[in-house]
Amino acid sequence: MICGTFFFFLIKFAAEYTTAITTLDADSIVQNITFIFNNVLNNRELLITVITFSVVCMMIFLIRKLSVNYSWIIAIVSGCVVNAIVFIVSYTIMDIDISIAGTIGSTFLAILIGLIMNLFVFSVDYSATEYVQFEDNDYYYYVKAVPKVSVTKRNVTIKKFNSGDQNTGFIHTESYEELVPEDSEEEI
Repeated sequence: MICGTFFFFLIKFAAEYTTAITTLDADSIVQNITFIFNNVLNNRELLITVITFSVVCMMIFLIRKLSVNYSWIIAIVSGCVVNAIVFIVSYTIMDIDISIAGTIGSTFLAILIGLIMNLFVFSVDYSATEYVQFEDNDYYYYVKAVPKVSVTKRNVTIKKFNSGDQNTGFIHTESYEELVPEDSEEEI
């Protein structure tokens, strides 16, 4: 994450100062590299971004590891909110221009994307949570078992009545497994 942030600011600096970089003597490659790295590493915005991302990433990791229901959702929302607050406060203190509306808008977008990803990656059914205790020769185990949201199979029987010339009154019965969501109350 830190490397990605560093390379983002490196590319951003190179794009903004292409004329200054190209006007330096082509023979002095060391001078060009030193110029770029000194300006990138002395960038207060880079420092704030790296520290903020590191703190938020660690916070999200610790919250999602908690044994509370909806810990992933709590981690996503709290991480995005803390990220926005730290950026707004630190940029204001360091007197760096920031779009507060853009930061708040991107925070809501990040929350939305995080919740959509959570829906597809980590779908669990907290209503069926079980707490299990067992032991072996050396340890006692206390386990919180939260089942994934699953699709149940339902056995369906279909009867077909054929009234053709050859099969008058013939009844054909076939059974097959149909995938129906667990929450579905629909009768087939």
